[in-house]
Amino acid sequence: MLNTLFRTGRPYCGKISDRFLLSRLITWLVVLSGLFLGAASLQAQATDDQAKQSATPQDPGVSGSSASTETKARPVCTTDNLVSGAQLFAIATSGEKRVVQDGRLAQEGTVWDSSGFALVLKDEQSNVIVDIGKPSDLKALVLQADNNDAYLLESSLDGVAYQPIWTAPATLEGQGLRTRYITLAAARTARYLRVTGRGGDNYYSISELRAYCRVPKAWPPRLILPPKKHGWDAIDNDVMVAIKGWLAVLGSLILLGGFIYRYAAEGWRRAKRFSAIQRFDDALTALKDKWAFFRWITRLKTLRRMRDISLAAVGFIAFISWWNIGHFHFDHYIHIWEHYHYYIGAKYGPELRYSRLYECTAAADLEDGLYKRVKERKMRDLVTNELGTTDAIIKDPSRCKRHFSAARWEEFKRDIRWFRARFSVDRWNQSQNDHGYNGTPVWAILARTLTDISDITWSTTIKLEMFNYQKVVDKILALGIIDSVLLIIMWAVVWWAFGWRATCVALLYWGCNFPARYYWNGGSFLRYDWLVWMIIGICLLKKEKMASGGFALTYATLLRVFPGMVVVALIAKALYQMVQARRFFISKPQLRFAVGCILALLIFIPLSSWTMNGLDAWVEFAENSSKHLSTPLTNNMGLKTVLGYDFATRAIRMRDDKLEDPFGRWKDARRYYYSARKPLYIALIVLFLVMLGKAGAKGEDWEAAALGAGMIAVAAELTCYYYGFLLTYGFFWDKRRFPAIAVVILAAVTCLFPEIWGWNDDHFAAMSLATVITVYTVTAQIAFEGQNWRLVFSRLRNHPILRRFSSANSGNN
Repeated sequence: MLNTLFRTGRPYCGKISDRFLLSRLITWLVVLSGLFLGAASLQAQATDDQAKQSATPQDPGVSGSSASTETKARPVCTTDNLVSGAQLFAIATSGEKRVVQDGRLAQEGTVWDSSGFALVLKDEQSNVIVDIGKPSDLKALVLQADNNDAYLLESSLDGVAYQPIWTAPATLEGQGLRTRYITLAAARTARYLRVTGRGGDNYYSISELRAYCRVPKAWPPRLILPPKKHGWDAIDNDVMVAIKGWLAVLGSLILLGGFIYRYAAEGWRRAKRFSAIQRFDDALTALKDKWAFFRWITRLKTLRRMRDISLAAVGFIAFISWWNIGHFHFDHYIHIWEHYHYYIGAKYGPELRYSRLYECTAAADLEDGLYKRVKERKMRDLVTNELGTTDAIIKDPSRCKRHFSAARWEEFKRDIRWFRARFSVDRWNQSQNDHGYNGTPVWAILARTLTDISDITWSTTIKLEMFNYQKVVDKILALGIIDSVLLIIMWAVVWWAFGWRATCVALLYWGCNFPARYYWNGGSFLRYDWLVWMIIGICLLKKEKMASGGFALTYATLLRVFPGMVVVALIAKALYQMVQARRFFISKPQLRFAVGCILALLIFIPLSSWTMNGLDAWVEFAENSSKHLSTPLTNNMGLKTVLGYDFATRAIRMRDDKLEDPFGRWKDARRYYYSARKPLYIALIVLFLVMLGKAGAKGEDWEAAALGAGMIAVAAELTCYYYGFLLTYGFFWDKRRFPAIAVVILAAVTCLFPEIWGWNDDHFAAMSLATVITVYTVTAQIAFEGQNWRLVFSRLRNHPILRRFSSANSGNN
């Protein structure tokens, strides 16, 4: 072409024909245009093929075309939610994964595993992976998930290598699903997002995930807040704990009023030595002489009357506070979890005994076509107390069914079907991880009788026309009301035996303490009968009805075993009196008490054996109890819990979700410290028994029995919800102030600890320590009251053994 343009070898100077030059120029322009258009067409075809390839979602962890090539096809940055049209991969989760990208934020505070709103992550290895489809710049993120856990969001270009992009923090502002959001300081390029739960209570769920390339105009996201609640409707579980704590503090101040008045009066008397204070006191005296009202209000009798009115008020509020001032479980009265275990365990006790509840439930589920659900769940082996799989019962369902007749098996399946319908899928699976049915054969006497009355589907309607009230009462609700009725009767008996003041003091502990609140066993089936009969037994001792008191206390012991510590206290008192008198004797009241105890044993042991189809039920109960005593739980309390605690091996550090039992390592650590500190544990029990016998010998039999309740905290390790028994210290109010005041202060302290330590093993260990200190202090104060310590130390110093030891050391020196 250049030769054509410059044919003569020099630049065109006008000698070539214009027509010839123009035709040549047009020809080459056409050729060049054709070449250019062809190349552009090929480039467009390649780009289109590449875009189609990158638009096809890839499985996470499998890299496609090179990241550098894909980056050239980055989409235009908009304010659209990039997750809404993305492909999701959910690993080890339960529920509908679509809820994560449906664009709906649940109402703040929605139940964490609510069906239709939450995708549940089973553990810290579970995750949700989002494939956006193309690398995109991420500028803003929104996550709605369970409140008290942290959630790690990571980003990746290839689905293999992930880098942290944001840790959505836990929040304690309310319960349930809560929304977190963030605007990133610098945009992060990513194609994949991965969300994993971290820390918290290890119950994880995700309700919504959003990612934006450009921050939307409506930012931060508009939350769906529950209707604002005020006054009565605003009371929830956290508010109720605060109310109980402050009520116990107020009660403590009222009970301390006499001491405060006495010390304030003494301080004022001493302060009057200063002239200014004396002049002020003279002015008050003149005012008192002038105004009758001022004179009346400063009288000691008036102050005591005001204290009584205040005590009656806080006592009544404490009474209704146990029922959470009518809020119960804040959305329901019945504790259906407890009813499943104890209704089924009692009704089918002869077939299930203490080890077959969960495997027979699995067998019933299998026959109802729920194979997948049974296969995927964890199930506790009630023989070993270890978490495991359901493989054995799936392989051989007859290992359960052979204990049933055909008719009883069909009835059992109907009852299981009824309970299963009242649980969510996840909640039903979780119920199979508990620790089964643990009622004694004597407890089953009344429980089996009640469960056998009518079918589980029985219901009736109660109508009160004058109040325009209508309520449907079904069988489970009727059984759940029994405990509340028994507790009301118990407090009426306490009033009868000890008077209203001591009753109000005891109520302040019972209604305000944190461990034994309604949350655990309220609305259950005969879970407080042991407490009712134990307290009634002590009340009968107060009224000097020794045989009846012995009968009631023995029945309470046969219902739950550990109330027998009250009987042990009376035995310790009798032994201490024999040692003091240096002769064996049994007083007439003690003999009548023993007769009542023996009579209860002769009635209830044979009757329970008949109820459970054999005396061997007691052998199995003993084995079951031994299994539980050797299994540490995070909500255990007692002296043993204190000695087993170790800061370095707390549950928050030792929990491992990779194990079949996530708390396995924590339990092993607890067992190690139990064993290592066992000599100290035994020594402290012996010391307490000596103090208990000495303290009991100084008072009446009911006092020894009331102090004996403290023995439960020393010698037994129980789950926290049994710790209502220390209300017996309130009975001392009219005779001894210290035990009553100490136990009310203890109630206030227990409400404080959960605010300091979030994990159960931490705050229940702290409550155990506070309880043990209270019990030892109260018992020692009574045991050594009026003790001449100088005389004691003098006798010890002159004891022959100590003198011989001192002489030997002097000789060695």
